[in-house]
Amino acid sequence: MKNATSEVILNFDGAAHALAILKALKPETTLPATQRSTVEIQRRGRMIHLRFKAKDIVALRASMNAILRYIVGLSKTTASFRELNKDANSQPK
Repeated sequence: MKNATSEVILNFDGAAHALAILKALKPETTLPATQRSTVEIQRRGRMIHLRFKAKDIVALRASMNAILRYIVGLSKTTASFRELNKDANSQPK
């Protein structure tokens, strides 16, 4: 089977959110768990551009699933922190 590639562009609430996601993902993209796939990640303002390259479609799917699940988890975590911070700031002092 031929090499497989995919590109994903994600739009976040702001540049700071995109930067936080980028910094959290960088170690995962520089030291891949396997040699069957690679991921390139770039931030452009509030967007993150992911480029997946793999030796086959199975490796591509696994790589995409792993990275996109990290992003979902990171986004949920940052949303929870924002909510907690908002609640803490709205409490009377």
